[in-house]
Amino acid sequence: IYSLIILNQFTYDDIVVNITQVSSGIWLNHIIPKQFALSYRLAPNMNYTINVYYVNKSLFTTRTINLTENNHIESFGTPTLPSEYPKDVYFSAYTGTGLAIEQQLLRFYIDGDRADFGFNTIESMIITITVKDYFNTTLFNQIINTSDIYEYDILITIYSLKIKNEAEEIANYTLKLGSLTETGNILPDEIIEYQLSSNNYVFDYTNNEDGSFHTININLNQDRVYILNSTYYDIYFSLYDVNLHIFYPYQYEFRLNNTIQDLGLIEDLQTDNY
Repeated sequence: IYSLIILNQFTYDDIVVNITQVSSGIWLNHIIPKQFALSYRLAPNMNYTINVYYVNKSLFTTRTINLTENNHIESFGTPTLPSEYPKDVYFSAYTGTGLAIEQQLLRFYIDGDRADFGFNTIESMIITITVKDYFNTTLFNQIINTSDIYEYDILITIYSLKIKNEAEEIANYTLKLGSLTETGNILPDEIIEYQLSSNNYVFDYTNNEDGSFHTININLNQDRVYILNSTYYDIYFSLYDVNLHIFYPYQYEFRLNNTIQDLGLIEDLQTDNY
């Protein structure tokens, strides 16, 4: 039995080492911390494949050796931190049209940790960045090498969903994607917006003018705008004879549902029965 020593010379990252005996397929898998070594006891005069990964699972290198001597040492990584690290990198997100996105409507992650768009301090050369929409649908997921990078633009495909409430009362709504839901209220004349991946959504809402319930099925394959209409309406009342001669309104009494009203424009009528 010979000793194989694996040395991690990185000063800025741990590594994952996978050692496979070529003839048998038997393998070992371990994490080796930065600037640390592990010793393995292996059969001599055999071929072994060594795969070395970063902790984010991206491959660093592959090496095949023949273990012909005891206390064989294989080292990986560089013993010094690149001079550019740690450094600040500016991250932003854009659509295919080149327009910036309202980034508060997205979720941004660096190596699995929630982050803000803009400047982030990066300490490792290899990182994974992820962008998700409001419903946690992944829009972008990529391992990148940040060497010599100080600004990184993320290109994603996303669509705008805008809802305007033209009713005189607050509208209660639920936006659904499968079992995922988002509930809220829309004030009169308010516009809400979501920026979401292409998908089929269901928008349920209650018009509190008359308590009616409505459902909108949305195929979000482009930017879309929906209007929640009012059930109220305005009517202009006036008096004419058969020859279209106008009457002076003070000569007559006008009643609407037995209530005296002035002729002219009456706003926000709430029923069809008058």
